[in-house]
Amino acid sequence: MGLDLRGSVVEVASGVDALYLSGRGRLARGVVEELERCRVQAARVAGGAAFGLGGAEFRVQAGAFGRWRYWLSHPAYGQVGLTALEGLPTVRVQPLAAFIHAEGVGAALDAARGWLAPVCEGLDLWASRLDLFADVVGWELSGDDRDRFRGRFRGLHTYEDGGRFTGFTFGKRGNAVHARIYDKTVEAELKGNAYWRDIWRGGGWDGESRVLRVEFEFLREGLKQFGRRTPEEALEGVGDLWCYATSKWLTYRCRTGDSNKRRWPLAREWTAVQRPAFADHALGLERVTKALRGADRRLLVAQLCGYLASLGASYGEESLDEVLKLARWAALEHCAKTGEAFPDRVRRKAAERAAGA
Repeated sequence: MGLDLRGSVVEVASGVDALYLSGRGRLARGVVEELERCRVQAARVAGGAAFGLGGAEFRVQAGAFGRWRYWLSHPAYGQVGLTALEGLPTVRVQPLAAFIHAEGVGAALDAARGWLAPVCEGLDLWASRLDLFADVVGWELSGDDRDRFRGRFRGLHTYEDGGRFTGFTFGKRGNAVHARIYDKTVEAELKGNAYWRDIWRGGGWDGESRVLRVEFEFLREGLKQFGRRTPEEALEGVGDLWCYATSKWLTYRCRTGDSNKRRWPLAREWTAVQRPAFADHALGLERVTKALRGADRRLLVAQLCGYLASLGASYGEESLDEVLKLARWAALEHCAKTGEAFPDRVRRKAAERAAGA
């Protein structure tokens, strides 16, 4: 049963949306040689070459993970970068948001340490990025409200999609602190992140109201300012970080006749944002994975309908049956030209999905 949202701003979810890790150590004996072998093999095998990390089977990709030579990926857990270069951190770990919300951020951190323990000795791990969020309903925010934001950020940008307001960004990406406020219902639909609907319903969402996300991104420099270096310290400090972000760095105020906007009082919408529950919403990995797959299929079907309609328009054909015949003929012709039969193409795509490519 949904909440009665009339005249109120209600939180439906909050917590940690990203925890990126970096660290220095020594790659264990034989690891570099094995990674090199897998990297060469990955250039010939769709989806990459298998490599075990702490009991989980990741896939080594042929390319690099940013500046990290060895890129290991897992479709449910996330990405790991490894390097033997002394000028870079030895490891870089980016757990998937879906994994964090399925298992809880503490469990995701424990899993990351477990992946790294067998391959990296003497590891000193730190938090390189922490994203905190609060999802609320009942806030009728629009682009005309940009003047109501005050704080220590430099730069405010408004975003629209087809004339529809979708959100704001505050500050510059890559700075110690960066913030976004945006329509999460639209983003979740576009990206196929259907598991958010399950999370919101658990918080009392009625299934229809627009959900606005308030999100703060703290990079390593921002975390260090609060004495939060290790991932455990960062997680212990989420309350302090959110308090600073929503009381000093960014605020949303009520318009008054006072020419000094700093004296404008806080808006009730913002006081609701300042008090998130930061509950650890763990849905379970199987449930989240199922939701992701279902949303992925819906997105593929929507794209397919668009492509078929475009194909029909190019041939002047409106009948779905006739357009499907045209599509079959065009697909077979394309496969013949490329030298890859359609069943082989399907198997390749399945392997890429299994490897998270």
